Amino acid sequence: MRRPLHGVTEGGNAPGSYGSVTRYLLACAACGSTPVLRMEGDSKVGVSFGNAAYEQPRSVGSISLCLTEAGTATITSAAIHGAAGDIRVEAFAVRPNPFARGLDAVGAESRTLVEIDSGFDPGAVQQVSAVCPAEGQMDDESVTSLIPEFAVQVSWSSGDLAGGDGIDVNYEINGSQHTALVPFAIWVCRSECPRSLPNGGVGS
Repeated sequence: MRRPLHGVTEGGNAPGSYGSVTRYLLACAACGSTPVLRMEGDSKVGVSFGNAAYEQPRSVGSISLCLTEAGTATITSAAIHGAAGDIRVEAFAVRPNPFARGLDAVGAESRTLVEIDSGFDPGAVQQVSAVCPAEGQMDDESVTSLIPEFAVQVSWSSGDLAGGDGIDVNYEINGSQHTALVPFAIWVCRSECPRSLPNGGVGS
């Protein structure tokens, strides 16, 4: 998949610092035989929604998930990491790489994943089997075209702002449960998002 979209939002980017997280995941993957689920691409990404109405579903995608080695991860749940305020993940889904099918990745949408469709089916089993590109393969479309897009649908119902600096993706692989911290910040704000948000986020 092409590099995740940045700033395709109704607000602005909400980046965090996750270089050490990425290095830790890669190091751990080399130490064991169990594949690790992680986000492929840049390590500082996010989105903020300003003037976000309560109970209005918001879908966020452009998240490329892959495994550090061959295997199949089944995603069982997702939640906002370090959530501040009243925000919840209502649905999540994986779909085949959209670019390989002539489609655009999901940036930030004021629609449900079901309404977006184009391969997203929150009611289905969500699995990731693609192996992350090795160094030197980032421009090899025969490899990157296999990496699926992950998206979440969030909502909120109270307060002035809510969100977090990442997404906890819980998954099962080889009979054991794991959690991947996807460094993708999501924020919703009652009015314009402030320049400085909790947990290191940056608004519009």
